[in-house]
Amino acid sequence: MNKVEYNQTEGFPLDVNILDFGQKANQISQELGHIIAPLAIVSGCTENSNNISDGVVFIEGELLPFKGGLKQDNIRVVEEIEKREFENGVQKDVLITRFATFGIGAVKTYKWSDFYRSITIKEIEKRLVHPGFIQDYYGDINKIPVGWYLCDGQNGTPDLRGLFTVGYDDRNAEYNQVGKTGGEKEVLLTSRQSGLREHNHTVYDPGHTHRVTFKLGDDRHSNGSHPNARNDRDTTAISERSYTGITINSSMSLNALDYHENRPPFYVLAKIMYKG
Repeated sequence: MNKVEYNQTEGFPLDVNILDFGQKANQISQELGHIIAPLAIVSGCTENSNNISDGVVFIEGELLPFKGGLKQDNIRVVEEIEKREFENGVQKDVLITRFATFGIGAVKTYKWSDFYRSITIKEIEKRLVHPGFIQDYYGDINKIPVGWYLCDGQNGTPDLRGLFTVGYDDRNAEYNQVGKTGGEKEVLLTSRQSGLREHNHTVYDPGHTHRVTFKLGDDRHSNGSHPNARNDRDTTAISERSYTGITINSSMSLNALDYHENRPPFYVLAKIMYKG
């Protein structure tokens, strides 16, 4: 940043150009406010019983002192001008004081709720990452970022190589403790799982008869007038079977012969843990 060496002896050549140079050199510091937000609380402005303390705010590219008071919805920028009399007797604007405070502005008003409170980089680091955090990593295993370690059971990390993770659930006995393990990569299905369970077949035959009715003799001769004459009386023959029932019982179950794939489609990423 530019600066002016005012502290010198033997008649410092102070003029308006020197003063203007010093003022412009200081203005570059205003740009730091853009790191936070267009509307930001840089320091102070703490709330206590609905009162806001004094502080410093950043409003659209300008750092301004903030004069606190009873908390309100709106913020305005106040400009106070002090005049000074010049050698020719004319008074001109010389000292311009600007600050922000609660109220409705004549030109523009800002919502207090739109001001973002700044935090330090150190605090940001604490919020972004904390020892014990684990995340997926898609980079070179030999170039894992500083402070992070592969979850391979070394350096105080859990061994997550080749494993899926599941969320903690205190309602489920299998998931109610961080660090529990379980599950199988492949499963050999049993008959109960595959649906080929034990079953019976039964065939029952209660026994039955066959009845056949026919006439004896020849149609060309009347009844009884010829040795071959047809007898008009019906003759019935009955064929019987004495089976009272047949029962066949068959019982069997069949387990799977090959192991069953137990994983969903997967994509490999490295699990890394932050240790600080």
